[in-house]
Amino acid sequence: MHVVDTEEGFSLIIDSPTSWDSIAYIEVGKEYGLIPLAEAESLLYSFYEEYMQKWQEYEELVSEYNAEVIQYNEEISEKIYIEGSPELAAIEAWEGRLEEKTEVIDELGEELGDYWFEPLGIVKEMYIHW
Repeated sequence: MHVVDTEEGFSLIIDSPTSWDSIAYIEVGKEYGLIPLAEAESLLYSFYEEYMQKWQEYEELVSEYNAEVIQYNEEISEKIYIEGSPELAAIEAWEGRLEEKTEVIDELGEELGDYWFEPLGIVKEMYIHW
């Protein structure tokens, strides 16, 4: 899954990973998770949980951003604003907030990488063979 910037906001695209190299995170009673190798900064299961929480926050941010962009576009559609007017100042401030949100989304997206793997179920037992 990755994000594409469009005129209407951001769009989440589900695709195949460019690499299947990943780290597996397992703990009995919890989901079996994978993180792309390039994004796995720790082997601790708590890192996996934090990573997945960030992906959820990222998706929520993108969804909220897209809804706000639609609102913004509807507000400015076919309107003319007078230079120096309070209405124009409000629209410019709104546009500034949207640009700040874009930067936050971009930074979080860079931190998380281009895609994530679906959890593979709950771990019931674990056997280690050497």
